[in-house]
Formats: sequence, structure tokens, C-alpha cells
Amino acid sequence: MDQNQNGVNGEAGDGFKTSVVYISANANFTSATTIGETNTTYEGKDLLIDGTTVTINGAHQFNSVHLVHGGC
Repeated sequence: MDQNQNGVNGEAGDGFKTSVVYISANANFTSATTIGETNTTYEGKDLLIDGTTVTINGAHQFNSVHLVHGGC
């Protein structure tokens, strides 16, 4: 691999690093959704909101809520 593009493969400068975030979720939202006041479907669940808007009406208890790619 020639990451520094100097024509020589395998040098120390050719190293590549990245990071990965793993999110475990029971419910994935990829389109606009409203969770109504009486909707208990997602209680105690891990929510992943991916690039969309989820409106939450009323009091709910989720285990976790993760926002990625501009989700809100």
C-alpha cells in the first residue's frame, strides 16, 4: 500500500488508521416518525435515529437514543 503516494509501498508513512463506532439498537429510524404519547412500542429500547427526525410526544423511557448523520 502506498498511502503517502510517493511510489514506494510498505513504508512507515504508508500506515492507515481509522475508527469505527458500533451502535447496537433495537429500533432504527431512517424516515420521519412520531412516537405518540400512548405508544409504548419503544419503551426500554435502544433507538438509532439515522439522518431523520423523530418526534417524541409525552413521557417515555428509552434505554438509549443515538443520533447519527444529522438525526434529530
